[in-house]
Amino acid sequence: MTCWHCWAGGVTAAQAVCAVCGAVQPPQAIDHFALLGQPRSFDLDLPALEQAYVTGQQAVHPDRLVGRSARERAYAASHSANLNDAWKTLRDPLNRALYLCQLLGIDLSSSDGRFADAPQLLQENMELQEALMEAAGDVAATATLHHQVAGLVQQQLHQLGDDFAAGDATAIRLGTLRLQFLMKL
Repeated sequence: MTCWHCWAGGVTAAQAVCAVCGAVQPPQAIDHFALLGQPRSFDLDLPALEQAYVTGQQAVHPDRLVGRSARERAYAASHSANLNDAWKTLRDPLNRALYLCQLLGIDLSSSDGRFADAPQLLQENMELQEALMEAAGDVAATATLHHQVAGLVQQQLHQLGDDFAAGDATAIRLGTLRLQFLMKL
């Protein structure tokens, strides 16, 4: 891509600012991972992700570009909004899994219902919902259930990392649905 301001070549879609003249570039269609310079993976280095977000915001935050043209300020506002969206999506494991499913074309819906093709998920869902209703009002029982569910979430996060790395679409779909349920619980 060519810089709109100085016509220098070599500006990539991930670059918000021209390396030659410093002009803010128009935002390009780019996925959240590429925008933040991260591998398209479920398992991310969260400190590196945060550093990439902070660095990106420092370059394009509209408050830092007050003296620039209206065009550059508009571009900067779009870049900043895109960075915020990418950060909010990728820092949260469930949102990251849902986003990866979208990128990979993994459909989480089902014409027969969410758990029709996974009776074990339906069974686990019903059992945990029942345990939650039984624990209502009992602080100790609720705390125990909370601890149990937190452990299940951690196990599922680890398993999803393995499933995404293996590219197993069926396991990714079911694992993401399970994580979604567990996080909601």
